[in-house]
Amino acid sequence: MNRILVHEGQAVSRDSPLVTLDDAVPRANLELAQANLAIARDQYAKRLAAYGIDARSISKDALDTAKNQAAQAQAAFKAAAAELARYVIKAPSDGIVVSINSAVGSYVSPQGAYSIHTQGFNPLLVMTSVQDRLVVRCYVDEILIEKLPPFELMQLAGHPCQPDRSAGPEPRVRAWRRPAMGLVDTVSLASPGCFGNASHCPQPEPAGG
Repeated sequence: MNRILVHEGQAVSRDSPLVTLDDAVPRANLELAQANLAIARDQYAKRLAAYGIDARSISKDALDTAKNQAAQAQAAFKAAAAELARYVIKAPSDGIVVSINSAVGSYVSPQGAYSIHTQGFNPLLVMTSVQDRLVVRCYVDEILIEKLPPFELMQLAGHPCQPDRSAGPEPRVRAWRRPAMGLVDTVSLASPGCFGNASHCPQPEPAGG
């Protein structure tokens, strides 16, 4: 991945570029397909002109072959252009960027971004639809619970909306037992849209059974 064009909490519209990947190989393939298309068109144009001047100077089969080769080169060029376009990841719909799970220079795949913490693939980028209210769940290490500010002073960073404290009760604190490999803070949102296939990380178990 060579560029990240958005930031967490940013509102984006449909088809807006979000991330660009290294496109050196598909861009070279597109240039090669463009050169082959120019050659095929030139050959067909020359044979067509010769056939127009004197139909006996070139066979009809040779003319049809040149025409088919030009059509094939045109199709190859379109395929190369479509492949190059896949290296720009765009927003599938209007929404808000919730999290970006990779960095510039890291390797990604159709399965997502590899995480050395979970040893699995996470969505490269997570979005949610534009809405006034979100349901947020966060996991905090138990040694940090006492350092949390009072609920009335908490804010939702990275998102334009502010917590609606009148909509529900005080936040519930519940103890979970989680393996050391899973000590990565996570935030899950209601009805998120994801790029790639999210890995199924081990779910925490309630303490005491």
